[in-house]
Amino acid sequence: MIKKTFTQEEKRELTKKIMPRSIIYSILGILFAIAISHLAKTDTSIWLIVGLSMLYVIIITVVSLSFEKKE
Repeated sequence: MIKKTFTQEEKRELTKKIMPRSIIYSILGILFAIAISHLAKTDTSIWLIVGLSMLYVIIITVVSLSFEKKE
């Protein structure tokens, strides 16, 4: 296995690219967990929960693609 060492400038550039994604994904993940746990406590249809899960995946995909287009 080849290990690449990064310079400080390369590390800063990678951090600039990765940080916005990780912050957005963390916020979306927390909101998703709150929504699912709330729906699980109530008498909610399983199809609503599945639909919300699919919507979450679509949002994550759109956010990922928008970040890739910026680069």
